[in-house]
Amino acid sequence: MTTAEKTRVFLVEDHPFVRDGLRSRIDRQEDMEVCGEAEDVPSAITAIGDQSPDVAIVDLSLKSGNGLDLITRLSEKKSNVRVIVASMHDENIYAERVVKAGAMGYVHKQEASTRIVEAIRQVVRGKLYLSDEMNDRLMRRAIREEEQTGDSVDQLTNRELQVFERIGAGQTVNEIATALSLSPKTIETYRDRIRKKLNLDSSTRLMHYAVKWVAEYMQR
Repeated sequence: MTTAEKTRVFLVEDHPFVRDGLRSRIDRQEDMEVCGEAEDVPSAITAIGDQSPDVAIVDLSLKSGNGLDLITRLSEKKSNVRVIVASMHDENIYAERVVKAGAMGYVHKQEASTRIVEAIRQVVRGKLYLSDEMNDRLMRRAIREEEQTGDSVDQLTNRELQVFERIGAGQTVNEIATALSLSPKTIETYRDRIRKKLNLDSSTRLMHYAVKWVAEYMQR
């Protein structure tokens, strides 16, 4: 198969070891090849624009910025690249969010070595690639038009969830601001919104709730 006929794949991942593994797996396929790599959102936006890959494999946690932000920006630019998220984050929490943002697939990193090639081929054909469990969940939600209510973390926006997770990981306002390239004042505003959405009456209760949620989340 000639280079022109191959599916061109771009990797957005900040861990060299993971990038090496994905590249090796993809480049062994006769019908696809890795055409470029980036480890943060700014360089990924520029390189994807220059390279025009068919598919981008994107992690949610990046050296600078966040994979969800990248997906949103690519959608806003009306990029033709088809995005597959490969992440350690729980599919039950993030898959629906990334699909709404514009991604076409979600693969857990622990399964990436066996599923990533299948995922690439499926999204190239124009189909979503999710686990059977997540496909069933999305189908049920679409049929029932379920509304998310109560104090569930599901009701948080993508940015609010990013802030919430970092609160639960014990990061300070300044640390979160630096990681997300936002001002401390903006992070404080997000923190207040999160607290109100979760019906928590103090910042201390928010911190305790976030720490407990992150601890339970990491055990899944």
